[in-house]
Amino acid sequence: MPRREPARGFGGARGSDNPMPDLLLLGGGHSHLAVLAAARHWPPSHRVTLVSPGPKTAYSGMVPGVIAGHYPADACLIDVERLSLCARARFICASAVALDPVRRTVRLHSGDTLGYDLVSIDVGATPRVSNDLVAAIEAGQCGELTVVPCKPFGLLIRRIGLFLADDNPRVSPLDVAVVGAGIAGIEVALALAHRLGDRTDASVRLLADGDRIASNQSAAVCAALERACADLGVEVIDHARVVALEPPGHLVLADG
Repeated sequence: MPRREPARGFGGARGSDNPMPDLLLLGGGHSHLAVLAAARHWPPSHRVTLVSPGPKTAYSGMVPGVIAGHYPADACLIDVERLSLCARARFICASAVALDPVRRTVRLHSGDTLGYDLVSIDVGATPRVSNDLVAAIEAGQCGELTVVPCKPFGLLIRRIGLFLADDNPRVSPLDVAVVGAGIAGIEVALALAHRLGDRTDASVRLLADGDRIASNQSAAVCAALERACADLGVEVIDHARVVALEPPGHLVLADG
């Protein structure tokens, strides 16, 4: 990679006391993994920093297979800390909470601040679930209230694995509801149905807030996905927009 002059923001932009340009990568997403792979061949005149909430991140394409039980959870984890070290990049285990584009700084959840010349954000989508609920789930404080947001994937995999573990007291009957019938929700529902296929006391429901699942796909794709759901016994419920969750595990729909 040819060395670029630091005149246009990537390098030297925050003063002559920073001769080494800082590339800051927020999140361990797929795009940033490609950047780290490329950074291994860059000259040592660039400083690259990756900020990620954990040392490992789940490869999203394998998550449904883990849920279905095709392979263990560790098989889908990517060691972003190790990849950073191989790319001669700094790795910081933290979450970014604020970005100041004028000062070119990022504030971390710890209160620390990082400067940058160029920042890239690849943190993925986040469900609109309260931070208090996520914290309670992670701490195992939900009791009878069993709810798991699909992201972060690590939390989803851990909770499903613990809930369906052989040494966990068996819940019977087991009613599973997947809220959201986009492609990701459909994959999760089908994976759970496969995992629970030998249980006659288990059911999986897929709740769509519109009149069909995968509403942004073509009619042919939608029909194929509906057949897949029917084949695995997934019950599709349309016009089911969830507005609240009440203990001990009741979903409240917009129509009451």
